[in-house]
Amino acid sequence: MGGELTFSTNGKIKFAQGMSTMMACPDMSIEQALSKALITADNYSLSNGILSLNKAKMAPLAKFKLMEEKQNLSGTWELDYISGPRIAFEGLYPNRKPTITFNIQDGKINGNSSCNNYNATFKTNDHQISFGPIMSTKMACEGNGEATFFSTLEKVNSYDVNENTLTFIMGDIAMMRFQRK
Repeated sequence: MGGELTFSTNGKIKFAQGMSTMMACPDMSIEQALSKALITADNYSLSNGILSLNKAKMAPLAKFKLMEEKQNLSGTWELDYISGPRIAFEGLYPNRKPTITFNIQDGKINGNSSCNNYNATFKTNDHQISFGPIMSTKMACEGNGEATFFSTLEKVNSYDVNENTLTFIMGDIAMMRFQRK
């Protein structure tokens, strides 16, 4: 679908007759109803991430939920801060910093813990995040860097991306910080 629209901050909106591909869908009634709602709507409202398209003061013609883009997680990130250990960051990771690579489409991560390669699944909902069981190679590693990385990764429950910085959070505490590579 595509087309033009005009809107104003006072809640008025006007969609011009748009265009769409001519693919045959199993149920064309949904596409037809959406097209009709767009042309009929004359105002909109935004509340708690929900866009409502309305006609006059009647019930909404259509509602859309804001979807957080997972794409901002995609790619490879390198750890530059970890909370908790009493050892300096450089002492934990003297030779190699841990990395994490997100494959958004498959819902999987992989990377290097500073010693072993690893992979796992992940799920997000808004800014909440959780990781499935972490599987890794079993090379013997010096120090506590790898154990600290894995145990902290298992504790985080939300994330924030600000430009090229990814922060993993537990409650309201920043636990891990990564830079986009």
